[in-house]
Amino acid sequence: MKKSIIIIINIFCVVYTTAQNPYIHHFTTSDGLPSNTVYQIFQDSKKFIWFSTDAGVVKFDGTTFKCFRKKDGLSSNDIVTIKEDSYGRIWFSNINGSLDYYFENKFFNYRNCSFLKLLNSKDFFVNFYEDSNHIIYFYNRHGEVYSLDKNFHVIKYNVGNLSGSSPINWITCLYMYIHYLNRMPSGDFKFWTSCGLFKLSNLKGENFSLIDESIGVSGVFPVNNNTTYVNSTNYGLLKYVGEYYRESIPLPFENYKIKTIIQDNDGFLWIAAFNEGVYCIKGNEIIKHFEIKNSQGIIQDNEQNIWVSTMNDGIYIINHDILFQKHFDLSNFDNQGILNLCKLENYSSIICSNGRTLFFLRKNKLQKFDPRISGVSFNLVQYNNNSLFVGEKSNQLWHYEYFAIDTTKSIKFKLNSKKIYPYKVKNFDIDNKILLTFDQSFLSISSIGNPTKNIERYYMDERINNAFFDINHKIVINATRNYTLNEGKKELLTNLSRFDGSIITGHLRINNNAEIYSIDEDSLFLRYKNSFYNLTSAFNPPLNKQIKCFDFYKSTLFFATSNNVFFCNFPFRVIKNRKLEILPFNFTLNQINDIITFNDSLYIASNEGLTIISLLSNSNNNAPPPIPYLKSIVINNGDSSYTSSEIVLIGKNKIRLSFGSIKFFTSATLFSYRLFGVDDEWTYGLDKELSVVYQNLPKGNYLFKLRMKRSNSGWSPPLEIKIIIKPTFWEYPIVWISIAALFILIIFLINLRLRSQENKKTEMNHQLILLEQKALQSMMNPHFIFNSLGSIQNYLLKNNVGDAILYLSHFSRLIRQNLKAINLAMISLDEEISRLRSYLELEQTRLEQSFEFIIDIDEELLNENVFVPSMIIQPFTENSVWHGISHLPFKGYVGIKLTLIDDKTMNVIIEDNGVGMGNTVKLKVKPDSHLNLAMNLTKKRLALISKKYHMEAQVTYSALLPTQKYCGTKVEMNLPFTHKSSVL
Repeated sequence: MKKSIIIIINIFCVVYTTAQNPYIHHFTTSDGLPSNTVYQIFQDSKKFIWFSTDAGVVKFDGTTFKCFRKKDGLSSNDIVTIKEDSYGRIWFSNINGSLDYYFENKFFNYRNCSFLKLLNSKDFFVNFYEDSNHIIYFYNRHGEVYSLDKNFHVIKYNVGNLSGSSPINWITCLYMYIHYLNRMPSGDFKFWTSCGLFKLSNLKGENFSLIDESIGVSGVFPVNNNTTYVNSTNYGLLKYVGEYYRESIPLPFENYKIKTIIQDNDGFLWIAAFNEGVYCIKGNEIIKHFEIKNSQGIIQDNEQNIWVSTMNDGIYIINHDILFQKHFDLSNFDNQGILNLCKLENYSSIICSNGRTLFFLRKNKLQKFDPRISGVSFNLVQYNNNSLFVGEKSNQLWHYEYFAIDTTKSIKFKLNSKKIYPYKVKNFDIDNKILLTFDQSFLSISSIGNPTKNIERYYMDERINNAFFDINHKIVINATRNYTLNEGKKELLTNLSRFDGSIITGHLRINNNAEIYSIDEDSLFLRYKNSFYNLTSAFNPPLNKQIKCFDFYKSTLFFATSNNVFFCNFPFRVIKNRKLEILPFNFTLNQINDIITFNDSLYIASNEGLTIISLLSNSNNNAPPPIPYLKSIVINNGDSSYTSSEIVLIGKNKIRLSFGSIKFFTSATLFSYRLFGVDDEWTYGLDKELSVVYQNLPKGNYLFKLRMKRSNSGWSPPLEIKIIIKPTFWEYPIVWISIAALFILIIFLINLRLRSQENKKTEMNHQLILLEQKALQSMMNPHFIFNSLGSIQNYLLKNNVGDAILYLSHFSRLIRQNLKAINLAMISLDEEISRLRSYLELEQTRLEQSFEFIIDIDEELLNENVFVPSMIIQPFTENSVWHGISHLPFKGYVGIKLTLIDDKTMNVIIEDNGVGMGNTVKLKVKPDSHLNLAMNLTKKRLALISKKYHMEAQVTYSALLPTQKYCGTKVEMNLPFTHKSSVL
């Protein structure tokens, strides 16, 4: 039980220590890892970091962990090793002995890649070696080697069971563990195994040669082409240089704990030792020791960061700058954050405060000094002329008189007296041995030599936000407006009227001509020779964070937000209206409280301790830039995303480009982008990721460029995407020319058709006129006229003058009606019926009342003003009289019936009880050629009328009394009508 408690406490200490160091980041399942058991780390050729875990493989760009498992195409969720070949295939060795690889954003396994079925061994593959012919040799712990050539042919070799002169100690090995395989310049295969070091001319076992059977390899770690570190069970850690030269490397622990060894770009040796942590060694000196328990694998990435995997504690990333810069964690400050920093220039030292205790830092050594102030958390510290002032805002201020430090042998503090300032102090400033303090509405001025006596007090009649000395040694009082003191009275400062209503939260004198003002903690202004320049508005990229504190050193402005420190070189360029590039340092801190620059170093006080950055270190320069990469392209808000270096669109468009950056220790990245053809200049920003939207680009060719950088690097090579916007089909000029030509052709054809229809209509009307004229002529039947005149003459000869006059009256009226009808295509139904009645009455008189007639009209037709084609019904009526009833031996009958069908058509029935159509020949009724002509003309007129009025004017004939001898005739037709007349 005690052992478990001790382990837990140790783990907590390690986690706590690394978590408080800004140069070390720790990733676990809470950050996105699928498991805290991480076997190996690998960086591919595109600079992504991969992790093999017992819960899948992870791809990391510095911001997002992307996990892949069996559902994504892996053969197993337990992946042991990762390595990339010369073709860009990333191979995954699974604990079940299978192999998978990742290529062009796709996973390949034995299900979708046939040759992988042959690469399945009894144990997981430890590693692989690729020779100059691009043949890959996979090997496992059981002495099995599988070769894969570029044509995907697989050959299996069992080097562990070679016959012939095998090493003697092979017999005592449980199995031959191949730790490393490569080819020598001679072409021979070189095997580093648990049973010794030997070579083969080929993998069939021919020309076996023993190099060293006593070495007993338990780990091989090549660090470059000429140097290899070998962990030997018999000789400890060995360093091989060239083919055979070796030397022994002393270690502070047993060598069997070694898991991984790498050599970084600066020649430092990094060793991961199980249960011993990670050591950084240069020569025979231990430079750093990191208490990372259960460490497993180590790599150095392209940014020179060191990555460490563990068996149960996730991933650690160590900023390489930790070797050149200094950080004191909270354990050095009673586990409390640092609130204030103060320079002691007389001693080339600084004082830092945690609110309870002062710490003296000189030559990277800390000395604790207790100011003996109880019950107060002081956050005001200043030193001037051997006087130390310590206090709490809006509370008491303590003055330590004749404060001195003896550094001859050991650090000693000398303190003659401690005095309490008689008034509460919100803040204070010192200039030319004058102490300026303020609180609420009172301003106090005294001497540093004796600050508690001879104090001048001034009441400002309003709340004071800040008070300080400017570059002209004039007192500035920041209240609702900005004032100074003139003979003890406040006087407006007109040159600071721009800051009226704002709080001057910070002030820094740079030299006799320049000073910096912080306004409301969100804007910095440079005052140079009484002119003010807005630094914040000139920052590129723009900064939208609260500025907590700032300092100036040589030609560089340093300022801090809550978590980041930025620097700006040559800020005086703002005077010439130039943009000011700001860059962050490559780390983040938890709650930055203060910064100062001193002795070519930047000191940062935070809730994580004290961080010291050398401003002369080469580690701040020439770092590789972040690598931008395209994450997705979304077109017109579509659901599907795709990646491409060229986008081709037609017509209206909306393009969303999403980018990521591969960077592993920078919290934010400075980026700039520009769409050539649209943007006149580069757009700058500071963020982890970037999304850009372009909408409704005009047709044309564009080139989008994106570049990124960090504070200590140049710009990355630009990522380029071509954007081609093609015109729509309707935007091509030839289309509009074709449409115009087609439109003209259509108009021409329509006009031609209309003219043709007009000609047809004219021709139709002409034919109707001719037919109507002929119909009139037919109605002027000479026989009818002669008979009518004969009837009149007969009446006169019989001296029947009255009947003659009556007959003549009917005859003349019929003639007039016929003459009137000839000028009208459509005639009113009343007039047409009247004309029919006149005709029938004449015929009735002429035939001595030998027949009777009835005209029956639908009441709906009588109630409307209806016009019908003229002279259509009469020929059929004449036919009934002349051919039907004039030859009857009994009294005849003629009936005319008109019925409404719809709003454009009526039904007309003409019937008689005459001889019938079939009996005219039997009864020898002589045909009347004139009447036949009239009937034919009427049928032709009906056909033309049908076309004109778009209806079918049918005429049907049938027997009225089909069973009788004199069967009679029934004529039925549909006749169009309108509600207006038509003049020919």
